Amino acid sequence: TRGQLVTVLWRMAGKPEATAAGFTDVAADSVYAAAINWAYANKITSGYTETTFNPNKAITREQFATILMNYAKYMKYDVTAGGNAIKEYTDYPTISAFAGEAMNWANAAQLINGYDDNTIRPQGTATRGQVAVILQRFCTTVAA
Repeated sequence: TRGQLVTVLWRMAGKPEATAAGFTDVAADSVYAAAINWAYANKITSGYTETTFNPNKAITREQFATILMNYAKYMKYDVTAGGNAIKEYTDYPTISAFAGEAMNWANAAQLINGYDDNTIRPQGTATRGQVAVILQRFCTTVAA
């Protein structure tokens, strides 16, 4: 979920403090609250709307790529991996405008790969297994 991902990244960053983001769907005593506040304060993620975060909503592959790239920038990791291989996927045109740069980076850095049917499925849910593999790749290549 969105809340779980930012919690993992927050813990990887050392659990830094941040002021409340003010999302109406994130209780102050929520297990995700501190992580969401930190991620929002540091522009790692935004809300779903100006007042909601949707912490329990499944995260899409393009949302994951965007949050991960923003986290990498926050940590001052190299995010210059580029190229245009992402354009070879048949569903490349379905990548949302907000996620284009991040999906390109994540694919070029070999964090997020496509499927056997030559799709990248940007709006598809990032499964728990995919998240684990992508984070492992991130930790051993980008954050190394």
